[in-house]
Amino acid sequence: MPKIECPRSKEPFEILFDAPVFLSRTPPVYPPSTPSFEDCLSQTSLEALEEVDAVHGDESFANPWGWEEDELFRLAHSPHASSEAEPDILSAAGLSREARFMYILSNPFWSLSFCGLLLAIFAFSFDLYLQNRPFSLNQPEASGARVAPQSPHHHEPALTPTMQAMQKRIQRIAHEPLPAPYRRLRTLFPAKSLPVRGEWLALQYEEGQSVQEYKDSLPVRPDKKRGVIYLQPLGDMSHHHKKAVNFVARYMEAFFCSSVKMRKAWDRLPIPPWATRQKPEGNPQLHTRYVLFHILKPRLPKDALMLIALTQRDLWPGMGWSYVFGEASLNERVGVWSMARYGEPSRSPAAFRQLLLRTLKTSLHEAGHILSLPHCIGHDCVMNGSNHLEEADRHPAFLCPHCMTKLCWNLQCDPRKRLLKLRDLASEMGLKDLAKHHEQAYKLLLRRSSPPAHR
Repeated sequence: MPKIECPRSKEPFEILFDAPVFLSRTPPVYPPSTPSFEDCLSQTSLEALEEVDAVHGDESFANPWGWEEDELFRLAHSPHASSEAEPDILSAAGLSREARFMYILSNPFWSLSFCGLLLAIFAFSFDLYLQNRPFSLNQPEASGARVAPQSPHHHEPALTPTMQAMQKRIQRIAHEPLPAPYRRLRTLFPAKSLPVRGEWLALQYEEGQSVQEYKDSLPVRPDKKRGVIYLQPLGDMSHHHKKAVNFVARYMEAFFCSSVKMRKAWDRLPIPPWATRQKPEGNPQLHTRYVLFHILKPRLPKDALMLIALTQRDLWPGMGWSYVFGEASLNERVGVWSMARYGEPSRSPAAFRQLLLRTLKTSLHEAGHILSLPHCIGHDCVMNGSNHLEEADRHPAFLCPHCMTKLCWNLQCDPRKRLLKLRDLASEMGLKDLAKHHEQAYKLLLRRSSPPAHR
């Protein structure tokens, strides 16, 4: 092969002249009196092409340079070849589909893009697996009710290591030391039982949070500038839904010991195509992230402790989810919940109370998240996570002793006065069980601890 000397470095370089090649990097600029490296390369390339034409003649019409596919493939991968020349070499060579595919994979850009696509497909598949994977509980599956206790003659199967670890986390939170006014409430709140298949704790890992951990986490708290809870209706609402929302606003005012203001409903909203979808089996759904960060966050009042939107439209939070009852942002003080799956309140008074109770649970749950309250795993509590509506119905509409300790510390409110207001409002709404619980909790807080026994 011919050799050429670089005018700058005077070091010999062996150049392949089997086909026209180009430098992959910008060549250095030489003085006008010195011949450039490209000039030498082009002259020698023309001589090499003439020699090839003289040897192969017209037989090299399909392959102008007369080289086999493996030679051209090696040439395409030469470090001196640039991206501008590669398509011409491949097309002129008439490479097979397999050779083209191998060439594309050998290109760093396309190989990295292909690997990224594979990783995205794997992440999406793994996310769907996590949302729908079965969970071994070594217990019979319960549909709508708790598992009935087994007879004493039946040997209970051993728990799996995962369930044993979950049981330890539940016991750690349930038996945490509490201040004197709140520890008396434990008689109303036994430790939470292990979840059954399909429930939230069976599908999601929850570590739990103690009272001290909550205080150390610097939670969202009201101050002199921000202390008002705003409720924002979205879209049209029926008469019964508006009535339920007004009841919820009054209950939240007593629950969070804060002022609650109802804002004027937004009937028409500019919803982009990506923020809505139509499911075959249900109503149109609205993307929660669009509501939180494009509707609520820009309109957050300066004195708002939180801004929560209510809507009759169904919600979904993103890829991998079918629907969601509500979602809140722990940092932006905004949240949204839906009443689309809570039944038709106009059918009967019982149906209205059912919708009211379900809306109440979701509103208290999401507002608790805005105040940095995580999901509760120690007791049955309104802050328990729910994977479906049936599980949400089994959860109560009140706080457990641990979450009540966190909330009263955060809001600096008197737990006794708070329980009295909640009892009266629950009785007015016709929620007898809820009013009865508040009455029992109030009496326990009034009871003083017994004096120590004398020896």
